[in-house]
Amino acid sequence: MSGFVAIIADDPQADVPEESIGDFAEAYVALRGGRTGLRADAGSRARICVFDGPDPASEALQRRGDSWIAVGGVAHHPAPLLEAPVDELEGQFAVLRHDADTGALTLASDPLGMFGLFVGRRDGRTYASTSVLALAKHLRTPPDVLGLHTYLLAGYHCGSRTSWEGLERIAGGTAIEWEPAGPRRRTYWRPEIDPAVRRLPIGAAVDRCIGPAIEGVRLAGADRQPVWSDLTGGYDSRLLSLLTQAAGLDFSVSTSGEPEDEDVQLARLISQRAGWDWTLLELPDDWGDRAVDAVTEAVGWGDSSLDVLQLATVLERHRMKAPRSRRLLNGGGGEHYWSYAWQHEYGRSRRSGPGNVDAWVRIRMLRPVPAEVFARDPRPEVVADLKSRMGAVIEPYRHEPRATQADLLYAHKSTGHFGAYAAAGGAHLDVMLPFYTRESFTTALSVDPRHRFGHRFYSRLIERMDPRIAALPTAKGGPAQPARLTNFHRFTPYYLRLGEKGFNKVVGRVLGRSFRKPAGAGDPRLAAGRAAVVSHVGTDVGAWRSGRLYGADHLTQLLADAARPELRASVLLGRILTVELSLRAADATVDGV
Repeated sequence: MSGFVAIIADDPQADVPEESIGDFAEAYVALRGGRTGLRADAGSRARICVFDGPDPASEALQRRGDSWIAVGGVAHHPAPLLEAPVDELEGQFAVLRHDADTGALTLASDPLGMFGLFVGRRDGRTYASTSVLALAKHLRTPPDVLGLHTYLLAGYHCGSRTSWEGLERIAGGTAIEWEPAGPRRRTYWRPEIDPAVRRLPIGAAVDRCIGPAIEGVRLAGADRQPVWSDLTGGYDSRLLSLLTQAAGLDFSVSTSGEPEDEDVQLARLISQRAGWDWTLLELPDDWGDRAVDAVTEAVGWGDSSLDVLQLATVLERHRMKAPRSRRLLNGGGGEHYWSYAWQHEYGRSRRSGPGNVDAWVRIRMLRPVPAEVFARDPRPEVVADLKSRMGAVIEPYRHEPRATQADLLYAHKSTGHFGAYAAAGGAHLDVMLPFYTRESFTTALSVDPRHRFGHRFYSRLIERMDPRIAALPTAKGGPAQPARLTNFHRFTPYYLRLGEKGFNKVVGRVLGRSFRKPAGAGDPRLAAGRAAVVSHVGTDVGAWRSGRLYGADHLTQLLADAARPELRASVLLGRILTVELSLRAADATVDGV
């Protein structure tokens, strides 16, 4: 995906030297590769450098006379973007627009904030970029210890917090407009519940959701065909591919994994039954030899908030897809068609009033991490900060059912997962999230929670699209069709897996570590990659830039175990390596804890 760096003088009478944007652009290129930067300015008050994405047809910088709009990600509107109100743009994007006739400057995030837009202020200027790591590198920003601890415990960032002092991520639906008095922030959009949808019976609600969902997919892919659609053994990607077909797009489906994986076997079965062109994307056998270069790329695109070991494998598979198509549709956000976000409410999901933010943070946001890895236990401080920030997210919706509040928290959390992975995928592809377009999301959000409990609504959606595909099994256990007396016996594996998952979660909370095998456990290629990256980083923890965060003995042992294929702490190791490599990329050091 395209991206940009920009410097704007907050005082309309002030100047931004031309050479300063060149230095900023160099920081971006150093992290993300040698892409040609397109320059634009608003007199001497604002200067910007825009980098085209992997799609050669992308229009990251559009001009009309001295007016221009810079686009990071992908923005859609029926009218030319320079004529479209920022408030009406759709997609996953960050934009900076200059109107030469009025002198107006507007910086805006996408409606749900999925595409990262970051800002920092210094000496009367606003620095903005689609890469927080480029901001940190250019401004020589010190790391934020609370931000680093939050990432290490959660594995992502969402909301305004980053791993860097004074650098923030701009919330969804936000525009910053520069006026004579300086920059002014406003919220141009936030989700609202449609009472008419809330009142619909389940069958009518299914019909009501299908139209916006198809339109969201069509919008995401119609301008760049053919497209890829992810396909696994679950519900989200199955529905996404059915919607892609219904939208009339030219598409192929792909699955990441190995031939013996359950997801792969189910995806192959689904694609054969549906008649879709399907590709299996396997990790190369020589991954250990490639891992260091792949992780270096992942550091630049992961923006210090995605596990670089995991992201490197994702980008490798994106690289495989790129020759056929540079547009990928991802099913992130399909979870809002069922009760995934609010299962912790245990029968209270339809009550209004404050939701259980404490349970949300501890169950949905944090995973068991052994406290002994840290120099001091950061959990109390991180939990308190997350509870405060998540409480602010749902404050305007306290009158709504707790299920609705939890769905909004999940969408907020997804900015740090689906949104961050989509933006990072821009190294090779434009990755779109059709379920996180405005109407598709708010229609799903408005459906009565009682209809969405479990998978009953989701299965009706899929069956409505194609009964043959709904009848096929899922990786959850059972088919993707509504439970009936005639097929209830097919759901036995689902309930067994649900019980096992709940048991493992409770045990993990009690003992402070997870007993579920991480994805890829036992794969010697991943183990070889981990070992190569650890060797590249070095095992002298005292020389690490992030070394003060950890207990040296525990971390040294974890590094020594990196080559073990069955390493249960591989996820934690990936986060630790992400922090260290990000600090090195930005030339920063943790001075105190």
